[in-house]
Amino acid sequence: MPSQWADQPYSLISTTSFSQNVKGLMQRNVEQHQAFTPGLEKFHEYTKTCAPKNYDSGKIRELVEGFAEPLTRHLHDEIETLRALNQCDNGRVMQAYATLEKLTGDTDDVR
Repeated sequence: MPSQWADQPYSLISTTSFSQNVKGLMQRNVEQHQAFTPGLEKFHEYTKTCAPKNYDSGKIRELVEGFAEPLTRHLHDEIETLRALNQCDNGRVMQAYATLEKLTGDTDDVR
């Protein structure tokens, strides 16, 4: 799981010209992503590399607990960030969305 999945949307819409009506719009989200991404990456690595015979539910629980609290906080807080996007240039928001959708599709190794 490349860590840029977490940063990409923010780099696309945090520029001054994009979010000039909402100063610092994405800063809290960036900080929150930095808080939960390491734990999420550990979880991802375990699930990608663990052989079925070595599966350990206790390990899964431990890994999820390692990022659950900051991720949950982020998901709650992100609602206000998404609402604030209505103050930004709608065309640029949709352009960022299309770029992010392509990026995530290109890095999706599950499909």
